[in-house]
Amino acid sequence: MRPSKTIWVTQSLIVLNLLVYLAVLIFSNFHLSTLALITAGAKYGPSIYQGQWWRLVTAVFLHGNLEHLLMNMLTLYFIGGYIERFFGHSKMLALYFIGGIAGNIASLSFSPLTVSVGASGAVFALFGAFLMYGQFHRDNGPLWSLTRQFGLLILLNFIFIGANIDWQAHLGGLLAGYLMAYVLSYPDLASNCPPKSQRILAGLVLIIIYLLLYIKGLNY
Repeated sequence: MRPSKTIWVTQSLIVLNLLVYLAVLIFSNFHLSTLALITAGAKYGPSIYQGQWWRLVTAVFLHGNLEHLLMNMLTLYFIGGYIERFFGHSKMLALYFIGGIAGNIASLSFSPLTVSVGASGAVFALFGAFLMYGQFHRDNGPLWSLTRQFGLLILLNFIFIGANIDWQAHLGGLLAGYLMAYVLSYPDLASNCPPKSQRILAGLVLIIIYLLLYIKGLNY
């Protein structure tokens, strides 16, 4: 399987996020209050506790304001382009969704009463996938250099985290993306591909970690 040359999944996700933002903005009479975001499907512990688990998905496509949306979409276009070309369309989509859900589970676990929205967890999952990919291509000088630069930027992001930033979702997405990249493997690794047993083990670790976090989040 050759790396994809097109990034239609990334572009489609951006369009979908823009359309959802516009729809929620219209239905909220152009006032994106906390209540409006909860109604639209934001991550909110008490609602998830009542069985609305789908909020772990819908929250990924909601944004609190235009600046929040544009920042996430610009970053998604940048990192998503790399990941979709490296992994292909279906794996890119899986990384985005699983990373976004994992980020919201981490947020639920540590901040169950906080209303949270945004694609940041999913975007950080893509960065996590890039870090894993880069580790298997250390012989590629420019790629390995970019991997280290991304690693430094991610570290600085957590050190100088701003107010009202759901860092738990960022960290949860990052870890999930890193592990998922190992589980899914890559189309161009050939003989360098991790053994199937190790990839299965990584998948089990991923499931156990986020299952425990989800249970913790429901017992706040």
